[in-house]
Amino acid sequence: MKNARHLTLNALFLLMVFAVPITQIVVDLTNDMAPQALALFDLPQLDTESGPLSATVSWVRQMMDEKHLRDYEDALEESSFFEEVGRRGFQFIRYLALGALGEKAIRGVSDCTSTPRT
Repeated sequence: MKNARHLTLNALFLLMVFAVPITQIVVDLTNDMAPQALALFDLPQLDTESGPLSATVSWVRQMMDEKHLRDYEDALEESSFFEEVGRRGFQFIRYLALGALGEKAIRGVSDCTSTPRT
């Protein structure tokens, strides 16, 4: 019985970790787009004349370059399915459960005791 619980927890954990990227890839493919995850490896052609090891090291350095990774992250945020669909729903549930308005919102004060002006 203990092993079944462990397997179930492991399966749920893996589902949570891989559900978002797999769903994003499926959404990209159904919209006739290349999966966004492949943009990480979209680098300029490398000079292979200096040898395969040197070219591989150069490619890894370009892939891990801060600007390249920031651009990749910005592109992921712009085209994310969960960013578009999930954010509003999550914010609404958070508002209902916790009364949290968000980082940039300020709760207004309603003065219901005043009489309307005539």
